[in-house]
Amino acid sequence: MTTPKRVFYSLIPLLVLVLSLEVVLRSGYSTLPSLDALKNYQKAPSYDKSPVGCNFQLESRKTWGSGGILFLGDSISDGFGVIKEDRFTTHLAAAFPARPAEVLARPGADTCMEISMLDKRLLRPSPPSLVVWEVMADDLMGYMLFSYDGRPAANPFAEPNGVLRHAAASSYLFNLLWWHLRRHSGGDEGRIVSPTQQSQMLSHLRALKQTADASNIRLLPYLLEPAGWEFCDPNPRPTQPCHWMRVDLNYLAGIFTEAGLTPVDLRGLWKGHPLLVIPREVNTGVGGISIHPNADGHQLIAKALHPHMEAALKQLEK
Repeated sequence: MTTPKRVFYSLIPLLVLVLSLEVVLRSGYSTLPSLDALKNYQKAPSYDKSPVGCNFQLESRKTWGSGGILFLGDSISDGFGVIKEDRFTTHLAAAFPARPAEVLARPGADTCMEISMLDKRLLRPSPPSLVVWEVMADDLMGYMLFSYDGRPAANPFAEPNGVLRHAAASSYLFNLLWWHLRRHSGGDEGRIVSPTQQSQMLSHLRALKQTADASNIRLLPYLLEPAGWEFCDPNPRPTQPCHWMRVDLNYLAGIFTEAGLTPVDLRGLWKGHPLLVIPREVNTGVGGISIHPNADGHQLIAKALHPHMEAALKQLEK
């Protein structure tokens, strides 16, 4: 038997093993293993089967704000876990009745997704005059692990390496291996925000600010920690949300500031308060963190943002 044939036949058992593992995983998971934590999320993010990073072109151009208010963000701005009447966006819309308000929020959105969402909104008629932009501690989730109900998850379509991205998004087996590597790489070394992605994010933020300034539109980003932040373990491991979210929020604060969009700093908002989270997130398990505020938590956010919005709207009227 020739050498090529021997190699081919020797690979058959390995191929059978890989295919068998793939079948077993597909029967055991209703979705990709790294997204399994989201399977019971009724408004689960609809991940695009393309890289989620900032590798896209902005399309918005000089326009003119129509006087309204836009709340931009992720599941917190979307009001996950609380009724509409109790959401901070509802409270703040009622506080400025002369200004039409809208919410543009996508559960699971990261900063680059939000940039894209805002860019597309500015192309449509009657763009807002004030954009109240939630910058959450997990908004780099498109590049690394994130947490839902205390369980880790990871978006394979955000993987910057094309080969790894295709494998992790196509095969349950490779997804499981990729997810294991991402989960255990830890800390800054586990970050998959490449220098190219950082540069793209900064460039997009600067471009949006330039368009907004020319259009009499005010961008008002604000830094927000998870509602259960004060109940984190004092010495979390690098792979736990209570550690990497702090690193991420500091990074986001820096890049928004560098872009000329110094955010309102609401870090420490939850200090001195009881656990203000939705009931399903009261117990998050070891290493988990409660993300979503309850009705009282939304009231606290509204109270903190109100004076900053008031000041921003006064500036627009000058």
